[in-house]
Amino acid sequence: MREESSLWFNQAGEDFKSIDSLLRDKRYHGAVLFAQQAIEKILKAYIIERNQTLPLKTHRIDTSCQKNLYMDKTKIDKQLKTF
Repeated sequence: MREESSLWFNQAGEDFKSIDSLLRDKRYHGAVLFAQQAIEKILKAYIIERNQTLPLKTHRIDTSCQKNLYMDKTKIDKQLKTF
């Protein structure tokens, strides 16, 4: 694993620890925010490993997938709307 992707992945791991603590305290709003951050960090780590480049800076998961992974935005939108 590349150093940059390892850093993002480790930071996501720290976010998961925070999520666990927040859920135990029934602080769901904070847990959801940390979950989104963790997902973004894992996605960035994956993009670095796959593309061997740093991903575009964005907090939109759909945009990140489209621009960095060359995925069809209409398919991404459909999948995200199922949640």
